[in-house]
Amino acid sequence: MADEPQSDPRALWQNQPTEGVSMSADAVRRKSDQLQDSARRRIAAFYAMGAANAGIPLVVMWFLPELRLGLGYLVLTAVFLVAFVRRRSGSRTVSPSMTPAQGLAFYRDLLARERDFRRDSTRWFTIGPALNIVVLSLVYVASPLFHGTTAELAVIGMILATHVVVLARIAPRLRNEARKFQTEIDALDGLAA
Repeated sequence: MADEPQSDPRALWQNQPTEGVSMSADAVRRKSDQLQDSARRRIAAFYAMGAANAGIPLVVMWFLPELRLGLGYLVLTAVFLVAFVRRRSGSRTVSPSMTPAQGLAFYRDLLARERDFRRDSTRWFTIGPALNIVVLSLVYVASPLFHGTTAELAVIGMILATHVVVLARIAPRLRNEARKFQTEIDALDGLAA
């Protein structure tokens, strides 16, 4: 290191770049509240979707008893996915007496929970719906309602292709969201250090 200029160690220490910016207690509380509100809205939306995904097959079962097996499977998976979202999206409130350090830890915990929800959702919300469509298609094809017409096969093919396209777009989006949450967690870890 003979090529490096000699400098005052104190000046080098004081002029070194900082790793991150600080976060105020109000910013931590605001961001925590935003994450909790987002989780509450997600839970409400999944309850509504779960009610539709379970309710519609229950009604159709009444009129098409030949499809009860496949429709019953849809009801069970809808209930399971709603329970999964509810368990993974548990929200906590921030106590007004929390210190900024505790608030930062709480916010980091919320970010980790959201990151984990996205990571797990990548698997559950792509494989689960794909299996639902495959099972329902197989039950329909095996039922006396299926006549093997070109129109029926085209509709089944269109439904399968649409689900493949939609699910192929959802998985990368969920992975990207999980990475964004991890990046924010890493930045918070830099603040705490």
